[in-house]
Amino acid sequence: IHRDIKPANILSDGAHALVTDFGVAKALGAALPLTGIAGHTTSGMAIGTPAYMAPEQLAADPAADHRVDIYAVGLLAYELLTGASPFAAPSPTATMTAQLTRTPDPLATVRPEVPPAFSGLVERCLAKTPDERPADARAVLTELDRISGALAADAHREEHAVAAAPVRKAPMVPLVVGALMVVVLVAAGLWWDGARQAPAPAGPDTVVVQGGTDVAE
Repeated sequence: IHRDIKPANILSDGAHALVTDFGVAKALGAALPLTGIAGHTTSGMAIGTPAYMAPEQLAADPAADHRVDIYAVGLLAYELLTGASPFAAPSPTATMTAQLTRTPDPLATVRPEVPPAFSGLVERCLAKTPDERPADARAVLTELDRISGALAADAHREEHAVAAAPVRKAPMVPLVVGALMVVVLVAAGLWWDGARQAPAPAGPDTVVVQGGTDVAE
């Protein structure tokens, strides 16, 4: 479980993306080799970056699992598509409150040109309850592959359609395509790194939230 998926921890180069900075996951594993996550979270400490933390992560829920990363991927996709976090607030405390209480504006209204299937997937990733999110990164990848295939098929049909006066649909903006590709790559990176369980170097770009209120960078 990475627990700190955010733009600063994703390196992209063309069609390649790397999820980096496994500092939070590595630190928790090193500090709690026997008791695990539950022994840590029950002490009232939540670790991560408030703008990208799932509700159960903010609440230091001992049952929090890999689906906190699925939530963060949903936040990344939303931000890529709209240019802003759905829970932007003037302070970390206000951001955490928004994460726990607010529902993002539907992408269908904010960016109606986004394919409905993609919007629906992003919204499922952002479900407040973990059980309502995709089960894991593999499930996200499967759905993204299906969406990509459907979009490609639609584009192929449009290209070869023969009509006396063809009515062209508004082209999907490059931003949507770029967001789709980044989410695919990040989800693939999460799945691959999780499957390998390979260690990665720690990094300082996190925050520690004591008792859910005080934040120290």
